[in-house]
Amino acid sequence: MGQFRQQPGVNSWTEEVTVELERVCNGEAFRHSKQSARLLRYLVEHSLSGNEEALRERAIGVSLFGRETKYDTNEDSIVRVSAAEVRKRLARHYAEAGEAGPVRLTIPTGSYRVEFQRTGGQPAQAAVKQANWWWLGAAAVVLAAVGASVWAWPKSKVEEFWGPALQDEADVVVSVPHPIVYTFSREVFQRFRGTAASHAQRQIELLTGPPDATIQLKDVVPIQNQYVGLGSAHAISNVAAILAVRKKKYSIKFGGSISFQDIRHGPAVLVGAYANRWTLQLTDDLRFVLADREGAPEIEDRKTGKRWALKGLQPNGRTPEDYVIVSRLFHPKTGKIVIALAGVTQYGTQTAGEFVTDEFLLEEGLKGAPADWKKMNAQFLLHVPVLEGVPGKPEVVERHFW
Repeated sequence: MGQFRQQPGVNSWTEEVTVELERVCNGEAFRHSKQSARLLRYLVEHSLSGNEEALRERAIGVSLFGRETKYDTNEDSIVRVSAAEVRKRLARHYAEAGEAGPVRLTIPTGSYRVEFQRTGGQPAQAAVKQANWWWLGAAAVVLAAVGASVWAWPKSKVEEFWGPALQDEADVVVSVPHPIVYTFSREVFQRFRGTAASHAQRQIELLTGPPDATIQLKDVVPIQNQYVGLGSAHAISNVAAILAVRKKKYSIKFGGSISFQDIRHGPAVLVGAYANRWTLQLTDDLRFVLADREGAPEIEDRKTGKRWALKGLQPNGRTPEDYVIVSRLFHPKTGKIVIALAGVTQYGTQTAGEFVTDEFLLEEGLKGAPADWKKMNAQFLLHVPVLEGVPGKPEVVERHFW
C-alpha cells in the first residue's frame, strides 16, 4: 500500500497514527520485509476506518494473498502466520526503537484489528472507531494502482525454504540425538555426602567434594537413550510449530530409532551435530562440515581449508560463542529434502532451529541467493554470540548454493 495522504479536516489523532505507521514501516524491523509492511498498512487503514469486514481473515487472504473467495482458512493459515510475523516485528521495533512516538501500534493475538495506544498510557481517541470514508476511497485508489503486485503477493521465505517438505505427501521425520550422559553410583554420593542421598538429590543437586578426590570408573554410570539437550529441544519445538501451523504431519524419532529408510521415503529434519550420526553421515561430503582437532570440535570449509573453532569452549559446554551449519539438501538418489540443524554446541543448535523458522533471519540469510535457490542445495555457516547462556542474533558468515 502506498503512503497515506491526509485531506484537510481529518483529525489530528489520525495524523499521529499515520506518522507512527510510517515510522514503523521505515524502521529496521520492517524495512527489509515489504510483505509485513504491506499487511501492517492494510490492517492500520481498515482499523482506522472501522471496516470490520475487511479485517476478517478470509477478506485479508483474498485481498492481499490472492486466495479464492471461499478458500478454507482452516487449511490455509497464510494470514495467521503473516500476522504473527507482523506482531513479532512490531515487538522488535518497539524493543529496539530509540525515542518513542506519541502512538504505539499493537495487534492483540487472535485479532487483526490494530489498537492504538498513547505512549503516555492514555487510551485511543474514540475517533478511530468511526468510519472514515475518505480512507476507504484512498484505499481503492491505491489498490487499483498496485493491482497485480498485491494479487501476486509472494510466499514468505519460511514457506519457500520449507516448500519441498510441505508439498511432499510423506510425513516429515524429525531425527533427535541422544547424547550419552554420565552420573555416579549411589555409593559415590554417599561417600561425599556422608549419608545416603535421595533420588531427587542425585538428580538436581551438584556433587561436591575435595578436588583431588578419586573416583573409580566402575562408579561412573553411563546413561544412553534417555536425555535430549536443551538446544535440540528448542530446535524441535520451533520445527514442530512450523509444521503444525501448516497442518503438515510429522513424527519425532529419537536416538538410533531412525533408519535410512525413513530418510529415503520422505522429508527429514536432522537435529543436532556430533550426537546425531545421521547429521554426520549425510553432511560429511559437503563444503562446510563438522570437524575435530585434537578432541576439540570445530567447523571446516573443505573448499578453502579454513576452520572455525570455539576458543572459549569450557569442559562443561559453556561458551561465549558458537558456530552453526544449516544444510538444506535434496537427497541425490530420491530427491527428498533433508534439513540438518547442527550447532557445535547446544546454543548453535537452538539458533539453527530459530534461523529456519524465523522470517527475518531467513531473509538476512538469503540475501544475494540465486533466483532459483528454492530448487538448489544450500548451506549456511552462522556465528552466534552467547551471553549468560542465551544465544543472540546470528551472523551469516558464509552461504553456499549448488
